[in-house]
Amino acid sequence: MFEIALDKQADKFLRKCEKVLFDRIIKKLKELSVNPISHDSKRIQGHNELIFRVRIVTTECFTG
Repeated sequence: MFEIALDKQADKFLRKCEKVLFDRIIKKLKELSVNPISHDSKRIQGHNELIFRVRIVTTECFTG
């Protein structure tokens, strides 16, 4: 299992968002902690590191 760390901006967003959106994002983050490169992730081009994005509703999360 992987650890998920949020920066200040993401943490602030989660604290202010509606409960339904919060629940969906938390559910996806828990899934990503088990499998960080899920079937619906896309690789971000132009980086030396492997960085992927995952769309959650209208919000994106970056892993890598």
